[in-house]
Amino acid sequence: MRYRRPQLYSKQEQAIFSPKRYAVIEGATKSGKTVACLSWMVEQAIRGRDGQIFWWVAPVYPQARIAFRRMRRGLPQEMYRANESELTIRLINGATVAFK
Repeated sequence: MRYRRPQLYSKQEQAIFSPKRYAVIEGATKSGKTVACLSWMVEQAIRGRDGQIFWWVAPVYPQARIAFRRMRRGLPQEMYRANESELTIRLINGATVAFK
C-alpha cells in the first residue's frame, strides 16, 4: 500500500501522533482536528489485518458522513472500496474503517 500522510502543522502532529495513550485536544473550528485524526485512523487501519474494523465515532450521523467523505477523497482510489450506504471504507489489506 502506498499512503502519504497529508502535511500537518507541528502542533497537530505532536497532539495526534503522540506516543502517550491519551490526548485531549482543544481547538477552534477549522483548526485541522478532523484531518489530523483521519490521518491517524488511516495509519492504524493500514497496519490492521483482514477482518479488523476501526470505528470513527461522531456525535451525529451528518458529522460521521463528513469524515467518511473526507477520508474517501484523501485516499488513492486503488487503495480502498467504499460503501456509501453503510459509511465504510475497506482497505486493500482487508481492514475496514466504519463511520458511526
